[in-house]
Amino acid sequence: MIEERVGSVAYRLQLPDALAGIHPTFHVSHLRKCLADATEHVPLDDIVVDDKLNYVEEPVAKLDKKEKRLRRKVIHIVKVQWKHRKGSEATWEPKADMRESYPHLFPDDTGFDDENSLRGEDLYHPSFSFRKRVCNSCK
Repeated sequence: MIEERVGSVAYRLQLPDALAGIHPTFHVSHLRKCLADATEHVPLDDIVVDDKLNYVEEPVAKLDKKEKRLRRKVIHIVKVQWKHRKGSEATWEPKADMRESYPHLFPDDTGFDDENSLRGEDLYHPSFSFRKRVCNSCK
């Protein structure tokens, strides 16, 4: 619940006693209108806070995947469902970053389809001739 407005872009919140170690003033960019059911609540025991009192989010599942094509490379991204977030708040994240941080989401993944893979249209070498697509040092 909001206690008071602090300046033009911050609010002081009334937090439960279990979150007494967290500073109660938040910038408006960290706040969202609550449209959830009033009877539903998140158990505070499931919320993980690190040494610096930052909220630690854990991914639950990989929902979808796709390729984002740029001029000279392809970036593989995955849609991730996060713990304690609703379905509409799943986010698209770079696959390589997610595989490095959360390998348990990719149990059968060989790792050959990320942005570092060698595919014909993605090859880039500083000595490539753009007209012939032949490496000048390999002639």
